[in-house]
Amino acid sequence: MLLQAVVGLGLLSLLPPQGVAACGTGRSHVLCCMNVAPWSTNSYVWGNICGYTPSDPSEIVGARCIPAPAGGCPSGSIGTCCAGLVPGPSGQCALGTNCDNPNATPPPPPPPALPAGWTLASACSQDDGSRMLLADAITVLPDNTPAACIAHCAGAGYSYAGVEYGSECHCGAGFVHGALDGIPAARCATPCAGDAAQTCGGAWAIQLYEGPAPAAGLPEGWAVADACASDTPGRVLVGDRMWDLDDNTPATCCQLCQDNGYTWAGVEHANECHCGTGYNAVYSAPTTLCMSSCSGDPGLTCGWEWYIQVYNYVG
Repeated sequence: MLLQAVVGLGLLSLLPPQGVAACGTGRSHVLCCMNVAPWSTNSYVWGNICGYTPSDPSEIVGARCIPAPAGGCPSGSIGTCCAGLVPGPSGQCALGTNCDNPNATPPPPPPPALPAGWTLASACSQDDGSRMLLADAITVLPDNTPAACIAHCAGAGYSYAGVEYGSECHCGAGFVHGALDGIPAARCATPCAGDAAQTCGGAWAIQLYEGPAPAAGLPEGWAVADACASDTPGRVLVGDRMWDLDDNTPATCCQLCQDNGYTWAGVEHANECHCGTGYNAVYSAPTTLCMSSCSGDPGLTCGWEWYIQVYNYVG
């Protein structure tokens, strides 16, 4: 262990910590100290000015110590494990007593808080080419972190988010498989592009988050008739009339159909609004097949190519 005299005070300094094992029983105080050395090397200051004299002069003492911050010791200070922390009357005091391991690892920082209303849905899930999120919209964020990705997705109207491979931010309208395919958390160990102290998934491994559900807000009197159904070239809505809407959502489409005298409505392929006077169901499909983001709200789904979400005015 290399020691270096500090000019004028006779205190000793160590080389920067290398990050070895954390503190154990008996020396549970994780401290950041400006100096760590045997008490005998600076007995006058530590005994007469700081007021600490151990029974064994060879006891390792830390001087000018603070409890280790969650993010690690400040530059120029040394991490060490000590049995106690004794304040003193001088700036050279605040002594760590009965210390060892002058390269102790401070406790890991707590995970950063997520934006209000958002929760962790999966610490690590298997992704693939078909994607875990419905209507997955992928953006590469240079400052990617879970919180940054969530803010990006929430700002675009999505209620599901995921981080993958360091810089990828995924936004979606739900989970494709319903149940999440959890895998070992060690697979999601790639440092985030925006903060290397945080993890952002891995290769085909994604951390998933769920936020407040967007309000579908159907007009009064309207109800879901079929959450996802197969459409046909002849159309499943009787007397089908279709509009292409840049602001399409289930609510917008239902209102448009009602305003034009129709009691049935359907959204399809993101921007298609279908209105009719009845419904000839072919077969109901899994809701995961209705995965197009609505042109008017990417956080909602509006069918898919030849798959339609059907609504009925029930009064």
